Amino acid sequence: MALAQDAIGALIALLKADGTISALLSTRVYGLELPRADSDNMPRKAIVINSAGGIGESSYRDIFKYRLDFVCYGETPFEAYETWRTLRSVLREIEKGVTSSTYIYSAEHSAGPFSFRDAETKWPHTIDTWLVKVQDTIVS
Repeated sequence: MALAQDAIGALIALLKADGTISALLSTRVYGLELPRADSDNMPRKAIVINSAGGIGESSYRDIFKYRLDFVCYGETPFEAYETWRTLRSVLREIEKGVTSSTYIYSAEHSAGPFSFRDAETKWPHTIDTWLVKVQDTIVS
């Protein structure tokens, strides 16, 4: 049995390829956590995509809905919110297509945005949750 496609990896590639995102963040779009090298330079604009617990689809299908948190960082709460606004405009425009051999069907808003300061680091961030429908098998 083959591994399921990497939905987070495909979304990272999609966001990094977007001109609006790259103009705002450069290449600071990550999966699961900030790399240590980048965390040393925080707070600044960045996006981290993390699992928020899934609702899934039928287990016999090769399509899955991932429920994902998009954590949008910024130098200030307002700039974290700007990062979120930029992300939102890209996610809501996702059309069916292949990114990094992963077929992404759609992105549907689920919850948020919620603005916070991290309890430990005090970095401002805005969290937004989306359902992203992805084909789990590789597309060639």
